[in-house]
Amino acid sequence: MPELPEMENYRRHLSAWLNGRTITALAAERPKRLNHPVNTLHDVLVGGRIQSIARRGKSLAIHVDGVQPSYCELYIHLMLGGRITLSYEDQPGAITMGLDETRWVQFHLGLGRMDAMSAAELDQRWRKLGVEPLSDQYHPGLWREAYHSARRPIKACLTDQHVVAGIGNVYSDEILYKAKLYPGTPAYQLTFQDWTRVGEIVPAVLAHAVESGGVGDPIHSEDALSGGYRVFLQVHYRAGQPCGAHGVVTTSEIAGRTTYWCPEVQSSPL
Repeated sequence: MPELPEMENYRRHLSAWLNGRTITALAAERPKRLNHPVNTLHDVLVGGRIQSIARRGKSLAIHVDGVQPSYCELYIHLMLGGRITLSYEDQPGAITMGLDETRWVQFHLGLGRMDAMSAAELDQRWRKLGVEPLSDQYHPGLWREAYHSARRPIKACLTDQHVVAGIGNVYSDEILYKAKLYPGTPAYQLTFQDWTRVGEIVPAVLAHAVESGGVGDPIHSEDALSGGYRVFLQVHYRAGQPCGAHGVVTTSEIAGRTTYWCPEVQSSPL
């Protein structure tokens, strides 16, 4: 599932590709991924002008001017297996959007959704999310304040979107590796120093991943940035291979997720 770095990468590419463009077509190979009938959305959105693309956590919203207010925000959550591609020709996609100057966007939604809604509905949905970890509202002490007495694994705390939004399976593994913490450690067992280390590592890892293009596939034929963070991964996707230090990466099922970690660096208390 795309996480904050991948979604921010999409936001930047889409902003350059879509902003100021007029929607000329909307089609759906998988109409159940929409919250309204595709014919209704086509009729409402065609002729609308894309003003901006925003991101919160692991979701995006495309703001469309010149359409009914109840449809002006296109909320996009890609979920597992989802991705976005851009092209100069119509290509298959769960949802396909045509733009002026023969530009096309393909939303390969997997288990995800595209929901048209009002600005108030979008705000209500995004209010449920935690702090953006690359914003001024974030501070390293948030983690300890929220989870110092929690009995669930520290990995489950990092991937909970209600305190800090945007971290998923990939980056939680990388953060905990750099913090030298076993992902299954109950949160209440972390020391003050452990929490401080995690809190400081989170924005450092995410900022580096954003500027490196995340770990996703190229978005269009001339995209040389997307996926650039893969070379910096220390444990995730590296089962059986050396980690970034002196150990060998293994996998375990932790908090319902396949978790990559290094027993040499992140010793388990069990």
